[in-house]
Amino acid sequence: SVAIAAAGGVEALVALARDGNERQKEFAAGALWNLAINDDNSVAIAAAGGIELFVAMARDGNEAQKENAAGALWNLSVNHDNSVAIAAAGGVEVLVSLARDGNEAQKERAAGALWNLSINDDNEAAIAAAGGIEVFVSLARDGNERQKECAAAALRNLAMNDDNKVAIAAAGGIEVLVSLTRDGNEGQKENAAGALWNLSVNHDNSVAIVAAGGIEVLIALARDGNEGQKEGAAAALCNMIEVAPGTHEGVVEAGGVAVLSSLAQEASASDLCKLAAAIALVYLASSCPDLAADDTCLSLLLSRLDHPEENGWRRASINALLALATSSSACAEQ
Repeated sequence: SVAIAAAGGVEALVALARDGNERQKEFAAGALWNLAINDDNSVAIAAAGGIELFVAMARDGNEAQKENAAGALWNLSVNHDNSVAIAAAGGVEVLVSLARDGNEAQKERAAGALWNLSINDDNEAAIAAAGGIEVFVSLARDGNERQKECAAAALRNLAMNDDNKVAIAAAGGIEVLVSLTRDGNEGQKENAAGALWNLSVNHDNSVAIVAAGGIEVLIALARDGNEGQKEGAAAALCNMIEVAPGTHEGVVEAGGVAVLSSLAQEASASDLCKLAAAIALVYLASSCPDLAADDTCLSLLLSRLDHPEENGWRRASINALLALATSSSACAEQ
């Protein structure tokens, strides 16, 4: 692929994809899709006008052209500048339409491209405005395996936005994501748990996750999942325990204390996973007189106080410690 680009192939293929006959356009788009895996080629394709070309082809081409154009946009969208350019060229609306109405391959590739685009804050809002949330909830529920994985990942990114948190829940996304966290493949479980992590910052969403059976599902994943799955599950449980105290009893009854205690001390768990488990346990100890916050948990939270704020984890550590101190003071007064 490097040799093709060095020989001027990128410019020639973009020209053919723009001006050739139908078959030439299809094959040129397919070749550029493959070339776009390479970072330098991705930049070169954009510089040659490939982004505008592929957006137009994904909208107006024949079936095979749309498939290849969506695949090329998927690869191109890994690059941040390309992601911005795709949105500026009207690509968000085109890709959402293709993810909703295309054939199986078109849906998968469009969803993959939107997954990458949704990392950008401005694109998050644009995808939601184009109806992307409803499309992704539908794909996460009814799509093929790869479509479900891409849709759950896109919902994870979109759920970083407060308005999108509400919209995903309103579209039935919580029930779908809980189901995918329980029954999906490895990638689907990780992405769905990550989406629930972001959604659970909202109190009403945390209550809805509980109603959908999410406590048991997340505890099982925190116990038996891979590293990324455990992290997402522990963080979701941490949020739910923090923002919705009514979840505490359900977590305790479902065996969550033992699972979270194990995670907080698990050598192979990520630092974030350990911290989330520790925060959850300290909150539980603040509301359950029979539970005590052990030294490991307290040490993890206290060590976070020496770090700068990062995605709210220092704040969460402080709030959990304050909740524990307040409950201990109340008990002492009694």
